[in-house]
Amino acid sequence: MSEITHHGRPRGAELRNVYRTETRRRWVEAAANLLASRGPDALRVTRLCAALKSNRNSFYYHFEDRNDLIRQLANYWHECLIEEPMRNFALSTSLEDGVFCLLEDRLFQSRFQKDFDLGFRELASNHPMLSASIAEADMDVERTVQAFMQTNGYGYQEGYLRGQIILSMKYGPILNHLLDMESSLEHSCGLVFYAITGRSPEPRSLQDAIHRMRRRATEMLWSDFGSH
Repeated sequence: MSEITHHGRPRGAELRNVYRTETRRRWVEAAANLLASRGPDALRVTRLCAALKSNRNSFYYHFEDRNDLIRQLANYWHECLIEEPMRNFALSTSLEDGVFCLLEDRLFQSRFQKDFDLGFRELASNHPMLSASIAEADMDVERTVQAFMQTNGYGYQEGYLRGQIILSMKYGPILNHLLDMESSLEHSCGLVFYAITGRSPEPRSLQDAIHRMRRRATEMLWSDFGSH
């Protein structure tokens, strides 16, 4: 049983566990950044130690070995790039909400998210268990999107195909090309929605999506400005 102060705050062993968990998280985040910026070949304990201005003893205090780090990195990938986007998607109450939710996630992915995903998939190509885990996660996303499309009136095969159109926009130029056309954002988003669903979006939902996109674009602009 952990020690508790009279103010109800944890101390002793519980504080040490919290510190260890937070520090372990920083190691994993540093590994994710290294993987995103330099690729799998750069994922070395010595480079991580340099990035965190720490030492190998600290690394091995938190991880059994490099493979243990990679397992934790897989959890972090799943959390950032699978769980969070699909959690928001699961709250969708209409076809418009769901489709625009997925499009926003792909359109406003940060450079880190894109590079981390690509780097992790490249890393997994040499780790059969990681490859299997990625394939399972991707399949879960496909099934979720397909079920959503079926719920909104599409048949099994059509729901699958239209779901694949959404998912194929993750890194392809299709979405950016449509949104970069010389037309209003409202018109471009309407075209994207029609290309995916074969239907025109409900006007109020379209306006709500555009408002969210503009807000997120502003947030990303300020975030990029603050990082320089």
